[in-house]
Amino acid sequence: MTRNPRKKPSSGKSGTKAGKTRKTTAKKEEDFRTAFLKSLQEKREELKETIERLVSSRKEYNGQLTAGDFIDEVDDAQREISAYSHYSLIERKNKELRKVELLIKRIQNEEEFGICEECGARIPKERLLIVPEATLCVSCQRELEKFDSSRLRASKQVATFAPQKAMQWEGADTQEDDDNLRIKYQIDSLPDAELEETEPDELPDEKTDS
Repeated sequence: MTRNPRKKPSSGKSGTKAGKTRKTTAKKEEDFRTAFLKSLQEKREELKETIERLVSSRKEYNGQLTAGDFIDEVDDAQREISAYSHYSLIERKNKELRKVELLIKRIQNEEEFGICEECGARIPKERLLIVPEATLCVSCQRELEKFDSSRLRASKQVATFAPQKAMQWEGADTQEDDDNLRIKYQIDSLPDAELEETEPDELPDEKTDS
């Protein structure tokens, strides 16, 4: 009686499961790309509208100033501060818009995206959907914010320390001048008799032999 050799288990089922898993993963990735691209396009339109509104309001404000009455120095300084803040905001929005447009091109060209520029880790999809223009993961973003906060505090400390140091030096000079004036006053107030006593006695004339 001959025994039938054992048949090796077929790998068809496992291969089918692996294929289904890959298809599911690819489908999820494609769905995320579609949702992310839509989010980016909405963000782009929002930024364009914001920039257009800021530029329009700035032109209207400048027109009111031109047609207005005489502007004193205080109003002129406030106008310069307002203009600087306005232009800074417009520049920041333009920078965000450039980031969004770059991401849109990368997705349309099926390039890799969502990688942290600092550590190279993949940025969570949830974060990308909320902040489409994000280029840092949460950890690196927090570290950057801490660094910026520390640098801001340091610059404020330097700005407040410099005037205090100048005041201390000015105070030292004033104190030294006061001391010199006090000494001069004391010397000037001395009577002439005391000054004469401080002079060395004159030596007697030597007698010459006759």
